[in-house]
Amino acid sequence: MKGPGLRIHNDVRRRWRCPETGNLLKTPGSVTHLYSPFVKQARWMKLEEEFSLARQQTPLQEILEKMVIDAPEEDDSPKAEQEEPKTGDEEVTDSDTTSDS
Repeated sequence: MKGPGLRIHNDVRRRWRCPETGNLLKTPGSVTHLYSPFVKQARWMKLEEEFSLARQQTPLQEILEKMVIDAPEEDDSPKAEQEEPKTGDEEVTDSDTTSDS
C-alpha cells in the first residue's frame, strides 16, 4: 500500500493562518488575499510561506581530499624521444651511418 508521500510533496495550495484564532486554511494558488472566516470582524489572514533550506555545499578541496585517484605520478623531466629498438635480423653497415652529400 502506498502512502500519501507524493500527494503531500506536490501540494501547491496556499496556507493561510488567522492572526486572532490561529486557525489554518488551505486555498488554491489563485487566491491572493483572504478575509478570515473565523472571526466576526473583517481581518486579513496571513500567508504562511514555507522555505526549504538550501543544501550545504561541500568545498572542492574537501571533495578532492576524499577522492582516490589511481594515476601514475608524472616525471618532471622531459621525456626523450625513444628510437624503435632494432631487431637482431638487421645488420648495421657503414653506408647506413654515413650520408652522401
